[in-house]
Amino acid sequence: MRKDRNDGGTGSGRRGVTFLEFVAALVIVALTAALVAPALFKLRTRNRKIVVRTEVAQLEKAWTRYFSEYRQWPTNTDDSVFAVTGTLARILGGEDIAGANTSKVVFMTFSNMDPETNPISPWASSNAYYYCRFDHDNDGIIRAGGVTNLYPDADIAKRVIVWTTNVFARPGDTNLIFGSWLR
Repeated sequence: MRKDRNDGGTGSGRRGVTFLEFVAALVIVALTAALVAPALFKLRTRNRKIVVRTEVAQLEKAWTRYFSEYRQWPTNTDDSVFAVTGTLARILGGEDIAGANTSKVVFMTFSNMDPETNPISPWASSNAYYYCRFDHDNDGIIRAGGVTNLYPDADIAKRVIVWTTNVFARPGDTNLIFGSWLR
């Protein structure tokens, strides 16, 4: 004799979940996740863009404050592109390296660092560095291309420019470069 699926007459009315009900619940959860996941990904990407733009602007201001303090750039080379890593990052962080920050002013602290303590943008765990170019001839213009034929692609009326690349962007994507001269 088969017993009923209730508690034997105590009145609680509890019964087990059938396999079909379980599968239906899983399908509902999966569909909900499929609908919500793209929105969450877009939100995460948008937040990263905001952080990157903010850090690029802060880094440009830090270099401008450096120039105001010392009336020169930390490098004595031409219009080359410099990765803000190692020595340059430590100078901005307040270290005096080879007399480049004798007052030991902290111009900027970095929130994201790779294992070698180089500042990186929020796009990746490594190889997403910040880059800069200085106006070495002090005419207030960063020339297009320059020695390395890298950014910018047109003359810019600034004393310093800073940028980073979006390591997840595809070539031709409008979000490939986040530069202090771009808005």
